[in-house]
Amino acid sequence: MLLSLASESLKSERWDDSVRFASSVIEAGANGDYLFIALEVLAWAHISADRPDAALSVLSEALRMRSAGSIAPAIDLSRKLFEKGRAGDAYDLLAQAHQCAPHDVSVPLVLAELHRRSGSYPDAVRWIECANAISPESASSRSGVLDSLRATISRNNLLRATVHAVGQKITNSRGHDVMSGPFAGVTLSTGHDFAWVATLVGCYEKELHSVIEDAIALRPTRIVNVGCSGGYYAVGFARRVPAATIYAFDIDELARVSCVELANVNDVGDRVVVGGACTPDVLGPLVGSGSLIFCDCEGYELHLLDPAIVPGLEKTAIIVELHDVWVPGLAERLLGRFLATHKVYRIGAIPRDWRIEPVSTIPGLTEQERTFAVSDWRDPSMSWAYLEPR
Repeated sequence: MLLSLASESLKSERWDDSVRFASSVIEAGANGDYLFIALEVLAWAHISADRPDAALSVLSEALRMRSAGSIAPAIDLSRKLFEKGRAGDAYDLLAQAHQCAPHDVSVPLVLAELHRRSGSYPDAVRWIECANAISPESASSRSGVLDSLRATISRNNLLRATVHAVGQKITNSRGHDVMSGPFAGVTLSTGHDFAWVATLVGCYEKELHSVIEDAIALRPTRIVNVGCSGGYYAVGFARRVPAATIYAFDIDELARVSCVELANVNDVGDRVVVGGACTPDVLGPLVGSGSLIFCDCEGYELHLLDPAIVPGLEKTAIIVELHDVWVPGLAERLLGRFLATHKVYRIGAIPRDWRIEPVSTIPGLTEQERTFAVSDWRDPSMSWAYLEPR
């Protein structure tokens, strides 16, 4: 009876009633198909009511119990999480769904789609290949996308090798210290991403140089670097603000290791605290008056930087990269939260000119190599914001 009421409430869009009835079924000790149906209804009710964390909790439990009926809501929730900037949670949920139903082709296809949208092309290829192994009879329908992804990866690898060769020429001539910008003098490790050479030259994210100086002038005592990557910003701020403790976060283990190594190379390892995921609960105790956030977390900023969840943000200076390219409308939604408490400065991308950068004085480089050396290799529509507390 309760299960029927839960299902009917779901159909009539009475989400709270559906949650109440489905929860009662579970609390009554339902098992087997009754338990699985109750969990599925509960998940759909939370998804429909825009309670992603509650839905995530329910679905994780249902998938752990091998509830095949939870695959559809898991896919729906993963897409919603991705659109909210929570790609990591979306990937984790889909990985659980794949474990639960390894022969369901829809799960790897969604994983491939989301990885492709976020620019993780090798992962997209891997999941399409997984889908092809599950359903060889439909593989031909995906051949065009697969060929395109592989071609993109090949071009990127060639370009990465070219940029790396330019970087080697520059380090052979000038060493490994950043040449200009707010963090000039930071000793870099040789990197393998597209932008490490621009970082070495000192023009990486040149758009932010002036607001970085403004933020440093506030003399923050705590600096939170969300998405620290190899540690350039964490170490740079540690050198420029000797009184501050730097809290650097990244979900990638290799990035965390690189950040620790770079901090030690630059003799600031005692003030750079490195951690994994920076959730709102983790961020809360670190923000407030005297804090600065430097945030580049691939769209997760929409979930993380919410003063309704982390009240201390109302008094925190924030520099944030805005990923509208992945989460449409992100900037408007995010910045609107701070209009009453901060002066909001929107910052657009600017072109690079090697003629005004230190690379212009390095002998033995072609014009194309100098152009490569100052490029950030990013979408020209990318933007940032500086939020200064009023």
